[in-house]
Amino acid sequence: MAGVLKFSEAASIAIHGLILMAGAKDTPVTSREISESFGVSENHTRKVMQRLARSGLITSVRGPGGGHMINRDYRSISLLDAYEAIDGPLGTETCLFQKSRCPAESCLLGGMLSEVDRVVRRHLGGTTLAEFAAGVGRRGA
Repeated sequence: MAGVLKFSEAASIAIHGLILMAGAKDTPVTSREISESFGVSENHTRKVMQRLARSGLITSVRGPGGGHMINRDYRSISLLDAYEAIDGPLGTETCLFQKSRCPAESCLLGGMLSEVDRVVRRHLGGTTLAEFAAGVGRRGA
């Protein structure tokens, strides 16, 4: 059963790729390794890595032995940092429409959307890559 909360595939690749990089410590991880680890398109992974590099979260190393490395201490990078580097600021929407359309004075969903946004922001912001990095190893390493 699908849930209400949805992450873009790009944000998912970013978060999972960063966790893989955090587990690799100071060794570059290639886009191919990331895409194969999670069964996603290598081309899409490359584009996501470019966006992470532009955001300053990672550095790309060219040439043989190159790949992607986290640019700062992974213990200080939250899942929210990764999400927002790809999908932009996590919203605090109070309506499913761009502008309130409910016929009543208050939203039909009450404050549920705002509360979900607060819970997700708190969870992602309070969870760092370090919480996952120790359990991640590179395939074939």
